[in-house]
Amino acid sequence: MSSDAREAAISELARLLADLPGFADVHTRAVMLDDLPSRLIAGLAPLHPSRAVAASQLIRYLQQWDGALLELAELLVVFHGESDPVKRFQHLVARVAESSGAISVQGGELVRILRDDPRVPWLPSYLEVTGRVADPPPDSPDEAVVLLEDLAAPPHQAPPVLRFAAAVAARAGLHPGTREDLLEWAERFARRLGVPVPRAPHPGQEASYGGRDGGVRLVVRLKNYQPGSPDCMLAVWLHHGEGRWIPLAVDDEPQPPSRIAARFGTFLKTAEDYAGGPPSRVEFMLPRSLLDLPVDRWAVRRREGTGDVDLPLGALCPVVVRDLERPDDPWVRERWARRWREYEDLHDLPAERAAWVSLGHDRSPVTTVEQLERALAVVVEPPPRHSRARLGSVARTVETALDAGVPVVLWGRDESDADGCVDSGALRAAVRYLMSRGSPGRLPERITSLRKEAFYSGEPSPADQLALVWDGPEGRLEVDGGALRSL
Repeated sequence: MSSDAREAAISELARLLADLPGFADVHTRAVMLDDLPSRLIAGLAPLHPSRAVAASQLIRYLQQWDGALLELAELLVVFHGESDPVKRFQHLVARVAESSGAISVQGGELVRILRDDPRVPWLPSYLEVTGRVADPPPDSPDEAVVLLEDLAAPPHQAPPVLRFAAAVAARAGLHPGTREDLLEWAERFARRLGVPVPRAPHPGQEASYGGRDGGVRLVVRLKNYQPGSPDCMLAVWLHHGEGRWIPLAVDDEPQPPSRIAARFGTFLKTAEDYAGGPPSRVEFMLPRSLLDLPVDRWAVRRREGTGDVDLPLGALCPVVVRDLERPDDPWVRERWARRWREYEDLHDLPAERAAWVSLGHDRSPVTTVEQLERALAVVVEPPPRHSRARLGSVARTVETALDAGVPVVLWGRDESDADGCVDSGALRAAVRYLMSRGSPGRLPERITSLRKEAFYSGEPSPADQLALVWDGPEGRLEVDGGALRSL
């Protein structure tokens, strides 16, 4: 951690502490100080009456002593529980503590190489080597190397910092001089340790990301915490290459979807740092009860011109939903897999392979079932305004299509009473346009383009009401006994 980053962390620690209710209350603050070990506060001057100044005074005093801030962090958990501010406090304390460790001589040489070219894509290689980013990733090459040097390696195997250097050297677009310096450093360090230099792809030939669709995917899974509870368990991964997953958060705590939406920007930023831009797709693995959750409308802060703009996620990159409750019946799964392969291989979607279900209109149930048996994609139109269709009819129809093994389901959210709702005719026309304007495999991208146009036009659009299940059996993430499996 650079000196500027360390100072910023110390300042944020002071702000977090000042805002905690226990510290803001003078009497509780006195109790907290009494609970700190006497050896830590023996030389502490009386705290200033202003809680902001007092918090800064305490943080800057304690950071002089080894382990003192860690003691304070543990005490805050006792007084305030594991709230978000306390978790952030713990994370920053850990970062400050890690930065106090001295970097090795060879680590300093590696940092110099990385800093000589500010365009070196070191962060993606760091994430690949560590395989985890439960906490925010390092802010600089210096911090990355310090963290990597602290990671142990099995005997006679290359340590993480050596694998990191080899991975950076293999990245496409690297300046030849920088690549040569990295490889020379790696060879010298490997000889010193008596281990081989880790094998990496030839420059510019890194493993393709994301399978057939390419790019880096951000995969978000929500599971119901318990029956009747609005809270969910959250898990987030980055997917790159064949079967390569980096966990960003795994079932950390039950929380409502609104809180998850507020936290989502952190995960998206990590994905963008890794990919060098927006992910190729954001996939939400949702239970049936949450399929209609408007995840494409989650706001993400973007810098445009001289100000910030809250852009809907679905206008930034393709957003799709995957069904977390697909039937386990082998026959149904085989039909599902076969239909997905057919869908992916099409240049155009024949009209007879797309089933349209219009709710609130007279339609033979037999016809609908026959359509589902052949359909590669199903479009569900919500009931028109003031319709007498039963509540939940859209959700039931979507579930019927999924149970039949249909891989792609597009529907309009039933929002007939919402402001800015477009009528069913406009929704139908928009969907027909999307379905007929090119390869079926590019449907998510076309929806994104329509949403972006609608956002910048400021006019109500059918795109705002669309939801999409885009769900083939390939590239799905399964968690089995805590282990990740890519199917």
